[in-house]
Parts: sequence; C-alpha cells; structure tokens
Amino acid sequence: FIKQYHVTYKRKTDLQIGDIVYLRRKVLPDAFSHSHKFFKENNVSFSGVIFEFNSSESKYGLYFLSSFFNSSSALKNGLLNTLKDALKNTVIFFQLAVSAKGYYNFLRELLYVNTLLELGPKVIYGSLTDRPYGVLLYRQKKSYQKICMHSDGFYFSPIPGPEYVYSDVFYGVNKLDSGNLNHHGGNINRIENVGLYRRSIKANSYGLSDDLLRVVANYGYIIVVTLATVRAEKYFPINLEYFNNFILQIIKQSRTQHSSLFVIKGKKGEIELLSDDLIKQLDAIPNIYIVPCNTPYLLKYNHFEDLLEIAHLVISMHYASMTVWQSLAKKIPTIGYNYCVEDKEYFDRFPYFIVGNNEIEEAINYWKNISKENLNYFFDKVNLETNMLKDNALQNMYRDICDMVD
Repeated sequence: FIKQYHVTYKRKTDLQIGDIVYLRRKVLPDAFSHSHKFFKENNVSFSGVIFEFNSSESKYGLYFLSSFFNSSSALKNGLLNTLKDALKNTVIFFQLAVSAKGYYNFLRELLYVNTLLELGPKVIYGSLTDRPYGVLLYRQKKSYQKICMHSDGFYFSPIPGPEYVYSDVFYGVNKLDSGNLNHHGGNINRIENVGLYRRSIKANSYGLSDDLLRVVANYGYIIVVTLATVRAEKYFPINLEYFNNFILQIIKQSRTQHSSLFVIKGKKGEIELLSDDLIKQLDAIPNIYIVPCNTPYLLKYNHFEDLLEIAHLVISMHYASMTVWQSLAKKIPTIGYNYCVEDKEYFDRFPYFIVGNNEIEEAINYWKNISKENLNYFFDKVNLETNMLKDNALQNMYRDICDMVD
C-alpha cells in the first residue's frame, strides 16, 4: 500500500476517469484501443485502464489506476474496504488452508479492485473471464456500477468454456459460445450474442514487411499457418509432441505444394522450442516463410490481421483457436488441426474443416479446388451455426454498454 500510495500521492493531474472503463489485463498495445472513438462520437466519457499502479501516467494510450486526480483518495478508501473484507475472510482462508502467497495475492487484487471502483466509473468491461479479479469486481461493485465481460475466444464442446464468470452482461459470439459457460458456478444477469467482435479489430501495425511482399510475389497461392501457445513442461492442450507433429505435417505438405507459399506465423515464441533439425528443415524449404513472434502486440509488421489480407487458405495449429474464426469471418477457407483429440465434436459435420494428420493433404487440395458455389454454401452454413459473418459485433457491444450510462 505504501508503495502504491507514494505513486499516487505525488501525481498532480486533473484527469478524471470515464463513465465507461475498458479494463486491460496487460501493459501492451491493444487492438481495442480505437474503441474510444466510438464512445466519443456518442458523447460518453471513456478511459482505457491497465490493472496496475505505475509512476507513468499512461502507456500505449491506456492509463493506470494511479493516473487520475482522485486516485490517492480512491486508494485510501479502497484500503479501508479491503481491510474490512480481510477481517471477514481470514477465517475462511485459514480453514481452506490457502497459502500465504495466495492470501497475499487475494488482498492485493482486492485492493486494486476496490481502488478502481472508488474511482467511480459506471461501467467496467473487458475480457476478464480468466482473471480472478473479475469475480471480485462483481462482488465489490456499488449499486450504480455495471460489470460487463466478453470472452477472449469461442469455446465449444469438447473445449471447456469459462467457469465462475460473474457479470451483469456477458457478450458472447453465439449460442454455442454463451451456452458453454458456468457449468460449475458463476452468475450472469444477461447474455447478448453479438457475433465475432474480433472481426472488426485492426492491428496496430505497419502492414506487411517488404521482405515478405517480395517473397509473396513469386507465388500464386498463399497458405497462412498459425501457431498456438505451446507448453513444454506444464499440462496444456498443446505440448511439444503435438507441436512437432504439426510442423512435420507442414514440412511434408510444403514439399508437394511447390506453387504455394506457406507463411508460418508465430504467436508466443513457439519457434524457439523446435529442435535444431526441424529448424534446418524449415530453413531449407524455399516456399516456407517464418514470421517469428514472442509478443504479438509488439510486432511492427506482419500481424495475423495483415496476413489475412493475402491469405487464400489458413491452417491453424489448434482447431479451437480464435484465428480459425477470424479467418472464416473474412471468408477465407480454414483448416483446424486436431492431432490428439479423438472425440467427435460439433464441427465434424463440415468436410475438411477440422482434420488430423492423415487428412491435411486432402483438405488442402479440397479447399484449393472448391467451386465458388460450394464455398459460398459452406460460409452460409457456418454463419447460420456461428454468427461469424454478423456485421458490427463490436459496435453492437459498445452501443449496449453506452445504454447503461445514464
């Protein structure tokens, strides 16, 4: 508290928090940062806020909890509310044998939540379904405040959806998405299925690099290959075995699809996990181009959204990745890779959409040679099931949020 109070006390500013707050999880550039334009056009005050205290006033156009003129008093009131809550919950935490570190994290996030609420916004929204403080926001909010959440993905069976989501409003993609929530607990007062909000986002990017454009000019068909987060040592949907098998399949296909360029787009340092042998194989193939990446938002060029502008086909390393649905929303044929999940799932009804090792070659040739009529039929059918082509999903969410402000 002393450290946070020092940061807020020495700041002299007239900046007031907006009636609507977009709560950002990390100190990174944000594809949703342009949302302030919508609220300004609708005469509603807005602030993008990072869930942290910092000696800087802002970064990437987003403010910190310590950035506002009343941050100091909000922190003091927030501390009082936190202490009252701590006295009530200490016994429960002790009975549950919560570690000292866990209890400390609870108190810290409770202090941050109480501070944010004391700053006085009327609506707080964000992708907070996987953040424990999302629960605390709903629990601690005042009677005039609303908490709204949207998912950071599209979760369908057998992929488990978010649990213990507490919010006044949840903005889902479709019924499959919003129906896969809170099987074990949580409370949502209202659900609005607005469509795929990522269909409208624009990357903070300079576009495609000159180097990539020179390579693209030599090929008539571009296949964008999107990677997903890999965990080598922790339990996770994608491990090294899954990753290596996928890369071997891409290598195999690139050696037969000579007229196609395979652009492999990294996400969070996955390329660095490959063996030296696989790296040498990739480097030796002329029709493979790698876009390495550790933090997507910090790339200057070749964001996924940029690559969609040149893609004829997308192959996603994980069939439930949001890159699958962003591609479909742009009417780009897409293949979702499914290496080790044998259970039949919802989208098996669509041919060559979600495939395993033995079907990738057939799937690539199917989408390369599909007629325009059959392709349009596919998109229409997927859209009926998923809302992927629904226009203005982001604007519809913003408009609903605006209506909550008196």
